[in-house]
Amino acid sequence: MEGVGLKIRTVLGFIFGFVLGMVLLLGFNMVFRGVWLSVGLVAAVGILLYTHPRLSMSPQTGPYLATLGFGVIGAWMKSVGPSPMRGLQRMASLMPTLFLLLAAFCAIVFLLRAQGANEETQYRLLPAIVLCVMACILAYVSGDKGGADPMVNWFMTRFGWTHDQAHLATLCVRKTIHFTFYGSLALVGSLLATPRYDLKRACLFGLSLLVCFASFDEFRQHSSPVRTGSVWDIGLDLLGGLFFVGLLVLTYHRQAQRKTL
Repeated sequence: MEGVGLKIRTVLGFIFGFVLGMVLLLGFNMVFRGVWLSVGLVAAVGILLYTHPRLSMSPQTGPYLATLGFGVIGAWMKSVGPSPMRGLQRMASLMPTLFLLLAAFCAIVFLLRAQGANEETQYRLLPAIVLCVMACILAYVSGDKGGADPMVNWFMTRFGWTHDQAHLATLCVRKTIHFTFYGSLALVGSLLATPRYDLKRACLFGLSLLVCFASFDEFRQHSSPVRTGSVWDIGLDLLGGLFFVGLLVLTYHRQAQRKTL
């Protein structure tokens, strides 16, 4: 009977948590349109973390995912601003700050929990922090504020170029940023997954993170009235990831060869 009661409480707890989460999500979506996209990104990252053999066993995974999640949602809310709903604007304007403060609190918990992780499951601090920062930057610039117009205007004003010349220069710069940023993201994700224990799985983890973030970026741009998302950009991002991860693999292979000499 106790086992049956425990199962019933577990099911009821799941239903309650699910319903409460949906209510909160719908409430936030009334103030910030499209917040489900950021929640989906965090959920995808959580799936990757909790399906990784080593990271899933770490006591740091929960606090780290909370830190990344609140940081992403806070940056995303800051980028879109509140919708013009009476009585909610003041509350909505405070939400990014509250989320970021909560993210900072979770970061402290994350650091404190590091003492409970052994060498194999302990997060590498620098890649973990860098990944959080990159995720927040992406959540902010993937919206309307990350469009190409400011850079085009800067080239025209700075160098006296025509609009076509400035647009071409902007295109080259932005594609280079795409290649480098997402390549670095895949590299950081691979380092987070401790490649010294399993290089292949770590590289796949980093590339999977890249696909999640790139899909979030392009889908959000596609839903924006002033920007356009492109599948080709995801392909460019993936090429950058393969290049940077390839450098990581090459570095590890060279280190292994030196040890055998």
